[in-house]
Amino acid sequence: MKGVDEYTEGYAVSLQVESGEVVICAINQGGYDSTAVSLRGVLVWLAENAQQGTQPANEILRDLQASLTPQQLSALRRLFAPPDIG
Repeated sequence: MKGVDEYTEGYAVSLQVESGEVVICAINQGGYDSTAVSLRGVLVWLAENAQQGTQPANEILRDLQASLTPQQLSALRRLFAPPDIG
């Protein structure tokens, strides 16, 4: 994931599938440890909590929207659109 780095040590971040779910994986602790976080879980939490006016979700999404290009915003919206099954 070019341009996505672990903040503290600068290691690369990757998307992987674990137990059938896409997770964000980041190596840390000098390469001896890592963390895996549900991508879907993070996106759903942000969407649901922003709709309910929960802090800090509102502020996070406001800042995110301000920093994204129109193309990136469009791609993010498509992630939450129902799949086009036809």
